[in-house]
Amino acid sequence: MKQFYLLLVVLLVHSTLHTVLFADTLLGRTFDGRRVIIHSDGRIEYEEASPTQESSSFHQKRELIQIIVEISGFLNTLNSLPEQIKAQITQRQMTAKDPEIIQFVAETLVASFDPERSYKIVVDHMTQKLNRNTIESLLSWYESPLGKKIATEEQRFNAPGEQANLLRYIADLKTSPPPRERVLLIQEFEASAKITELIMQMTVSITRGMLHSLMKLAPPDETQPNPEEIEDMIQRQIFLMEDVFREQMLLSSLYVYRNISDEDMAEYITFVESPASRQFSVLSAEVLEYIIADIFDRTVPKLMEFAKKKRTK
Repeated sequence: MKQFYLLLVVLLVHSTLHTVLFADTLLGRTFDGRRVIIHSDGRIEYEEASPTQESSSFHQKRELIQIIVEISGFLNTLNSLPEQIKAQITQRQMTAKDPEIIQFVAETLVASFDPERSYKIVVDHMTQKLNRNTIESLLSWYESPLGKKIATEEQRFNAPGEQANLLRYIADLKTSPPPRERVLLIQEFEASAKITELIMQMTVSITRGMLHSLMKLAPPDETQPNPEEIEDMIQRQIFLMEDVFREQMLLSSLYVYRNISDEDMAEYITFVESPASRQFSVLSAEVLEYIIADIFDRTVPKLMEFAKKKRTK
């Protein structure tokens, strides 16, 4: 059972951090009563808008949030979550005591994911929480030359065959290690972005949801752990895996950003440490955690019906 949850963790490492979608340049959009103009060099200018435009500022804010969700890679992460969960669960099926249960859980989780519903939750949450200054800062970065350059490298990591390339890169590190300064810089990036902490937070949500869901499939007369025991098991497992998470993120980051100079990487760290980036990361984790819980909540009734039919066979 515990090994199954370890497999689920891997999906967040690669999906949350290394996927970016591009969006068209924003021209002529209005926000908070002003017209937004984003130049090719990343500069953002604002012109005063008419009263009619001001009345639609909320809707324009939502449009900008939608673009940020896309160009930050969060939308891609969101939409790929069910299939990646299914892929990890399917691996468990080969060694499971009851493969039928594992297959049903995987298929039901995917079927319970509503992309339109989840997307609306994300946009609503971001629109409510992000203010004008934060949105401006995020757009300025993601539309800047360096922001696009880094996005390109992150997106390339998800191309077919890149996982095999990553493994070869890691193997080559034994004979051709990067300079110590580069390793320290990547370590600084990982610490600044709080990647490991965010992944652990998401993993706790997935593990907790999966455990409670699987308990619904157990026979009524079967002794089940109490909530305290479940939480203790989750926390112990997460604690044991923290170093694994961190090492995987460091190795992956060395590979993903290998074409980014130390100077550009330092600038990226500055953005990551900015209030805007930190708030966006926290909100992303919050809303993803909520959506994960929503997926499991929508799955439980189907699991209970499946368990009932299985017991009557």
